[in-house]
Formats: sequence, structure tokens, C-alpha cells
Amino acid sequence: MEVESCLVVVGLVHCLLYILDAAARAWFPLQYLHLIGTIGLEVSLMQVRWSTNRFNRSLRRFGGSCPGFLSAWFQVGAVVASLLIIPAVYILVSTLVDSLTKDEKEDRVVIQPVLPGVNIPNADLGYYFISLLVCSVYHELGHALCAVSERVGVLGVGMFLLFIIPAAYVDLPTDQLSAKSGLQRLRVFSGGVWHNLVLAVACYLVVLCLPWLAAPLYHHGPGLCVVDVISNSSVIGPSGLRPGDMILSVTGSSIENVDDLRRSILSSMESPNPGFCASPTLLSKLRTSGVTPGSSYDCCPLTSSHSLCFQVGGSETQCLDVRGLLSTYTASCSALAPCQEPQDKCAQPIFASNATKFVQVKRKDSKDFLFIGNPALVYTSIKTSKFCPKYGFVPLVLPEVVIKLCNYIVSFSSALAVLNVVPSLMLDGQHMMNVILELLLTGRFSKYRERIQFTLILLGTSLVVANVGVGFYTLAKRGASEFI
Repeated sequence: MEVESCLVVVGLVHCLLYILDAAARAWFPLQYLHLIGTIGLEVSLMQVRWSTNRFNRSLRRFGGSCPGFLSAWFQVGAVVASLLIIPAVYILVSTLVDSLTKDEKEDRVVIQPVLPGVNIPNADLGYYFISLLVCSVYHELGHALCAVSERVGVLGVGMFLLFIIPAAYVDLPTDQLSAKSGLQRLRVFSGGVWHNLVLAVACYLVVLCLPWLAAPLYHHGPGLCVVDVISNSSVIGPSGLRPGDMILSVTGSSIENVDDLRRSILSSMESPNPGFCASPTLLSKLRTSGVTPGSSYDCCPLTSSHSLCFQVGGSETQCLDVRGLLSTYTASCSALAPCQEPQDKCAQPIFASNATKFVQVKRKDSKDFLFIGNPALVYTSIKTSKFCPKYGFVPLVLPEVVIKLCNYIVSFSSALAVLNVVPSLMLDGQHMMNVILELLLTGRFSKYRERIQFTLILLGTSLVVANVGVGFYTLAKRGASEFI
């Protein structure tokens, strides 16, 4: 409901801006038009657009500073983007066929529209907007830089917000661009796709190399670092988990990543409580109250906060000092795996409910965290990372923020590259295909050019529309099934 409320608020704000814009145009036409013209602002229904020419000089200066490098850079981009057309079409065809033929329960790739609160978690809205904006700006920067390097003027650059989707754009003079050669136009048209590919690869390399890049400030394994703990959680306390703790193991299972933590928690939930082998002499020293025959779950005094009831030798219960036992026991044991040493006895914690478990969490440079209850609460109450700060002033969550943002940029930027290179209306692939056919079909074959262009663009547009339509349908069907 929070997302729906936010979307309603955004829609109302757009409507209010549209009404205010219409009222200002009617009541103060000269002053208002002069103001928004100076700012470069344009308001329409569910869309706000801003444009400026203040960056034109900087773009021309940068484009003229290294024309040879930029020409070679975008020439490589034109070749790579052109070679990407066939794989991109194959990806769209295969995903469409899989969507129409495979069962819903089968693993398949589906191109879906990305909608905040639907298939984007609410907590990731910031990553969604930032990554979309970065991918869009870098895409348009590719077109602009290539244009100025080819001596094509830039009329202006800008940004717009289409309901909740941010994007950037560059305005190029059509007459100047049309006067350039085919290769020059191909470089300009493919510059955005090329930049999206470079951005995706760069962010992927950042994620891959982050353990080395962050090494001066962060430890990277072994273990998991606690970066956040839910307030009022049962894992909080004087000896509880806190941000900065490095978890090394859970109930004897070494922890290297989040999957290890999940598996160890599931094992703790499904398995009986662990037992500990100790000699009768040691158990006698650790005893904090008398021996009770049978299985009494409340054998410890109420004032004993560091002791638990243990079933010793399978027949009697004793109240034992927990930390003393954990620091001196010789081996683990259970009902199916008794102690190997004949003189040792197996001490196993007992509770009134079978769902109550004893979980031992080993931490680096801190005493063990001992938890009694549902082990799932340990997993759901904390957020972890492979990176742990070496110094107190270093932010705990920074590496995870970088990883998540880079992953979003990789996904969005690569998707923009694949979609934009398809020969479809309103996409860069339409112009690229026109130039490619112009370069390939010359002489007596030129008479077939327009017919082939029309056919390819029609097929490409139909393919994109079909994939997007199936994606919306799949998303709507999935959403509907969640309410049944």
C-alpha cells in the first residue's frame, strides 16, 4: 500500500503542476513564458522536461581536444554495436518463444518492465532512480561526444521525468547530421549503445575487483560482518549482536557467505539441539544447582542468568554454567552420536518446546553470542556483508551500497544496449540499420534498400512490442496470483 500511495501522490503532483502551468500561461503569459524559457523548463501532463545549452561549450571543447582518440573510440563502438544487432534480436526472439511455450514453473528469461514496488523492492527505489539516471545520462553523453567529434553541433542537452522514470536526452541538428558520411552517422547513432556497454562492463569489473579496491579500509572474509540489526530484535542485548561484529561460525558451521548463514540457520531449526561431551568432574564444577531426575525444563534458579538446564547422560537434568561448558567441552555429541571417550557424558540443552533451539554464534574479537529461541530470528534480524571495516570511521554499508548500485547499473545499462540496438521505431537501431543498409546496398542493389529497411524495422518493432507486451502480461498475472 505504501507504493500505491506514493504513486498516487506522484500522480497528484504531476496534475497539480500541469494545472498551475496552464493557469500561469493564461493569467501571466508573457512573464511566465519568459521565466520558463530562461530556466529551460517545460511542463506537460505526467511529464516535466528541462533543457539547457550551458554545457555546449564544454562538450565542444572536450570533443575538439582529442578528435583522433574520440574518432577511434567511437569507430570501435560502431563496429561492436553493429555486431550486437544479431545477438540482440536472437535474445528477444528466444525470450519471446520461451515466454509463449514454456510452463510458468519452468526457469525462463522474461523481459519485463521494471516497476517500483512491483518487481523492485521499496528499499531499492533510490538505486532504481540513480541507476536509470546514470545509464540514461551516459547513453546520451555518448551521442553528444561523438557528434561534436564529428563536427556536428549540439543544440542542447536536458533531462525529463516521465511520471516516475528519469531520463536524459541530447538535441542534435538533423540537417548537419544528414550531411555527414554514412560511417560518421553510424558512429553518432551507435555512440549511446557503445557507452552503455562500456558502463556495464566497467561496473561489473568494479564489483569483481571490489575486495582488492576496498582492501585498505575493509577486511573481506572469512566470515560475515553484521552491518545492521533490527531495533527491538531479540538478538539485541548486553552480549547480543551489534553492527561491526564478524560472524565466523554458527553452531559449529563455518560461515563464508550469506548462503552458509542461511544453511546453518536451517540446519539449527531442523536438527536437535547440540550436545557437549564433558567429564563428570567438570560437569560437577559447572553445576549451579542440584541434580533433578528425569527431564525438568526449569531446573535452574530464576536468578541464574548464565545457566541452562542440560540433560546429562540421557537420564538426569543439571543446571550448568553455559559459557563454562562451551569453553571446556571436549567434543560434540547427540543421541545418535554419543561421546567417544567412555568417561565423558553428553550434556544436551533441553527446553519446553521443540521449536526452541540453542544457537552458538562465534564472533571475531568478541565472546560468543548465545541465542535461545527460533533460529530464524537470528537470520531475519540482521543485515550482513562480506566487508568489515578496519577503522571505526569507515561506513559499514558502503561496499554493499556500491555492489548493489553497480549491479543495478549493469542490469539497466546492458538492457538499454540490447533494446536500443534492435532495428525498431523510436530506438537507435532504426537509424543504425538505415545507415548500414545504405553502406551495404549500393549500385544496382540500392533500389531494394527502402523495402528492406521497412521490412526489418517492422519486424524489429513488432518484436520489441511483443516482448514488452508479454512482459506486462506476465507481471500483471504474477501480481494477480499473489492476491488469490
